[in-house]
Amino acid sequence: MKPITIQSILTLVVTHHWSIQNIDINNAFLNDTLHEDVYMTQPPSFESVDSAIVCKLHKSIYGLKQVPRAWYEKLTTTLIGFGFQQSKYDPSWKS
Repeated sequence: MKPITIQSILTLVVTHHWSIQNIDINNAFLNDTLHEDVYMTQPPSFESVDSAIVCKLHKSIYGLKQVPRAWYEKLTTTLIGFGFQQSKYDPSWKS
C-alpha cells in the first residue's frame, strides 16, 4: 500500500469540495533551542564600555541561518513521534 502524501490529500480535498485550513506560526523561529554556539555583536540599545564584547545566544532569534533547519528538525521529530512516516514518494519531506 502506498503511503498518503500531501498531494494525495489535496487531491481528495479538491475532488470532494472539502474545506481546508492552514496554520501560520508567526513566532516558530523564536526562542528555539540552539544546538551550537552562536555569538552576535552587541545590540544598539546595550550600553557597554568595551565594544569588543559579544553576546552568546542561549535561544534562537529571528534571522539566524540555523533556525529554519532546527525548527524543521523539531517538526519532523514531533510528527514522527505522533506516528507519521516519511514518504519515499514525496521529496518535500526529507530529513
